Amino acid sequence: MHYPKQLIGAFVSALIALPLGLAFGVASGLGAEAGVLSAVIAGFVSALWSGTAGQHSGPTGTVSVLLALSVAHFTQAIPNNPEAAIMLTLAVVVLAGAIQMLFGWLKWGRYVEYLPHSVISGLLSAIGIMLILEQLPAILGGENWVYPLEVIMALPSMLSAPSWPELILGCATILFMMIWPKHFPRLNRYFPAPVMVLIMGVIIVSLLSHQHLLAVNGIWWMGDFRVIGELSFHMPSIHLPSLEVWQLPYLVQTAFTLAVVASLVSLLGSVVTEKMTRQTHDPDKELMGQGLSNIASGLFGGMASTGAPMRTTVAMSYGSRSSWAAAVHALLVGLLAVGVQDFFAHVPLAVLGGLLIKVGLDQIDWSYLKRWRTIPRAGKTMMLAVLTTAILLDLVSAVVVGLAMASFVLFGRMTQLQLNALHLGRNPNELPSIWFNEQETKLLTQANNQCVFAYLDVPMSFGAARGLSRRVLEMPGKAYVLDFRSVPYIDFSSAMVLDDLIYRLHSRGARVWLLLAIGDAQDQLTRQGVLTKLEGRTGFDRKAALQQALEFIEHSVRTA
Repeated sequence: MHYPKQLIGAFVSALIALPLGLAFGVASGLGAEAGVLSAVIAGFVSALWSGTAGQHSGPTGTVSVLLALSVAHFTQAIPNNPEAAIMLTLAVVVLAGAIQMLFGWLKWGRYVEYLPHSVISGLLSAIGIMLILEQLPAILGGENWVYPLEVIMALPSMLSAPSWPELILGCATILFMMIWPKHFPRLNRYFPAPVMVLIMGVIIVSLLSHQHLLAVNGIWWMGDFRVIGELSFHMPSIHLPSLEVWQLPYLVQTAFTLAVVASLVSLLGSVVTEKMTRQTHDPDKELMGQGLSNIASGLFGGMASTGAPMRTTVAMSYGSRSSWAAAVHALLVGLLAVGVQDFFAHVPLAVLGGLLIKVGLDQIDWSYLKRWRTIPRAGKTMMLAVLTTAILLDLVSAVVVGLAMASFVLFGRMTQLQLNALHLGRNPNELPSIWFNEQETKLLTQANNQCVFAYLDVPMSFGAARGLSRRVLEMPGKAYVLDFRSVPYIDFSSAMVLDDLIYRLHSRGARVWLLLAIGDAQDQLTRQGVLTKLEGRTGFDRKAALQQALEFIEHSVRTA
């Protein structure tokens, strides 16, 4: 193990994590200190208990957007008491961590693989757009708005009378963040872009403003520039927020959404990290570690955290690939913050806004959008529905919409695949894929298109059972032989559909023979009383069923 490389990677990653922690803390509404505390506490705890070797964790744009909405909600609900809003938001962080640990304990980590990419893309892109909208007032000099629609509505007034010094500084920050890493990659290795923009921002503000820090109505200024202001990093103490009953519904709802989104981002980061380290990650252990880190962070006044792929990638590019290096990285963030807190007090909010707008732009799933023409319509619909719901309503509703649409799309596709496996016909020529022996072929031919034969060899879901029922009812006949011997499973809803199908066919004067193998499918139909309606016309012998069906048809013709 190359200890010097490990330490160098941890140090460079800490240099990037510190300005991002400050920016995400300010963006979350909890304060710059909350972002740094999260980078230190959550980063250290998750490194020790993580299920992904080498993954760095800390505050990200994803959680800052959710927490900003939470702070805004509680501030409106409890006016003139900002401390209560912050404490309740910290309670959201703690509860979200507990829910993440529950996800891990239930071993739900593997289920993230089942979530369609369109839903993930919609969520991540929506968070990126929301982060950009949230930071526009910081570079335009307008009033701080949190909800996306509020920012959109306020844009005309902000654009009509912007704060030109802050707008120029914010736009310069965005351009530098785009140009420096791309065109000067070697310099960027030693002088990371986030660190450079903070240093240059402080220098520019100091040169243009010959004034000291000044607090006006809770906002710190240096000349024409709003800045972070005085910071106080000290040994954190545990915060135990007091809760009231009326606050619980929103708190639980927001915590659940935060847990789902944070888990999703962390596990996606685990996949990226695994590709670099070639070490298989444990998704359930990762959720346990992330949950524990969020509980610790929230209790000590820090914001929520997730796996941070960008910081992980930077650290690994320097050879830092171990969990202990990730823990050292978190401690270095704390040491750097304490050592240069006076410097950070002069960082302009326009620079932080420009930095986060670049983060928001990177958060948008551009690779998905580049493939737009080739993406199926269902995928486009899901992505747009999730993105629109998140921006117009909230992320809670977006998660619900995404999961619901994904479930319906998956159910529809599975139903279609099951129905494609259905073979239905009244003579051997209509059933070329089914093998009949000579006697069975003769019996089905002698039925003179009055015996309907159905064959299925896949599990029968409720949707497939409905489709099968409609197709069988559309095909006239006097006898129906349903060969389900290769169907491994029939659920309760499907059993009820088959019960209705048998009743409707019997009401026509037809008879049904059902072929089943001993197993789950037969047990389910027996428990629900479906087989009793067949009066013994069940079994495993297809030849015998076709013989009985032919005899019934001939008897019906003679007595007609």
